[in-house]
Formats: sequence, C-alpha cells, structure tokens
Amino acid sequence: MYKKYPRQLFQAIRIVESGDDPTAVGENGEIGAYQITAAYWVDATEHAPELGGSYSHVTDPWYAEWIMIAYWERHAPNTKLETLARIHNGGPSGHLKESTKGYWKKVFAELESIDPGLVHADFNIRH
Repeated sequence: MYKKYPRQLFQAIRIVESGDDPTAVGENGEIGAYQITAAYWVDATEHAPELGGSYSHVTDPWYAEWIMIAYWERHAPNTKLETLARIHNGGPSGHLKESTKGYWKKVFAELESIDPGLVHADFNIRH
C-alpha cells in the first residue's frame, strides 16, 4: 500500500504544512511535518489499528505517512491527488469543502515544481 502513493505528494504536503519541519507545532495543536491532529490520528488508527504507536509518533514523517494512508483509505472516494490533499487538510469530507480549495492550490504549485506530469494522476489504488 505504501509504495502506491507518490512520494511527491507527501513532499508537497510537508512543504505546504510546515516547510518540511518535523518539529512543527500548529496553532490548533497539530504536530509534525504533516501537521496531523490528534483526532486525525485516532481516526486513522481506528481504521488501521495495526499501525499502533501513539499520537506523538506523528512527528516521525515515515509513521505520519502511514497514518495519512490509513486516513485516505478510510475516507477518500478516489485517489486523485487533489482529493487526497484536500481530505488531509479538511477532514473526511475535505474534498467537498470550499475552504480546502486554496490549500489544494498551494499543494498543486509545489507538485508542479516537483513533477509537473503528476498533478492530474489518479492512481487507482482501490482494490
């Protein structure tokens, strides 16, 4: 499951969320390079309890990415990069929220600078 998600998406989200700083703490208590909330972590680990760990472990980017994957696999209706990014930012229905469009524009810009051909991909990772 891990290798099916493009590394570039994780990189772009890290840059937008925290400037790629694993020690970052957000104004609402989000932590790590991906700025994951405690509620996000609980949701993801309920879906994939085999991930184990504790909330504080999301400061480890590798662990945080597994949490994100579990969250996406629980909530994403498709695997388009825009959908995944907006759900990461806005919660389970984030891909439908007007408020996440600006976030997607930032992630899109980072993706374009990293890998311009990737931004319109749908990875069809559903089984």
